Amino acid sequence: MNAPRDPKFGPYQQNSASNGGNVFANQGDGQMNVHHDQRTFINAKYRTWTGWAIIVMLVADVAFFFYGAAAYTGGRDVNGDGIRAFGYLFMIAITISLIRRWFRQKL
Repeated sequence: MNAPRDPKFGPYQQNSASNGGNVFANQGDGQMNVHHDQRTFINAKYRTWTGWAIIVMLVADVAFFFYGAAAYTGGRDVNGDGIRAFGYLFMIAITISLIRRWFRQKL
């Protein structure tokens, strides 16, 4: 963070924590009391269903791809072909978003 532009805060104020550190800010004139203990405040849980959802969606994508290929009319039913193609692209978009979510959770 850059130094604030307001001169009453001083030109060298920075709010950045080191690895594993804390940043405290006081917005008033009074004394700031900070009580720190060694408890862990963050207990993050991963969504374990994301991996299973990806597997299910990949199987559904492959099945729907073969269904769309088998039901292709070659231009006789343009609306039906378009709806199936749009549905497949929508399913692929959901699968990609699940894969992105899975990678974000793991990294």
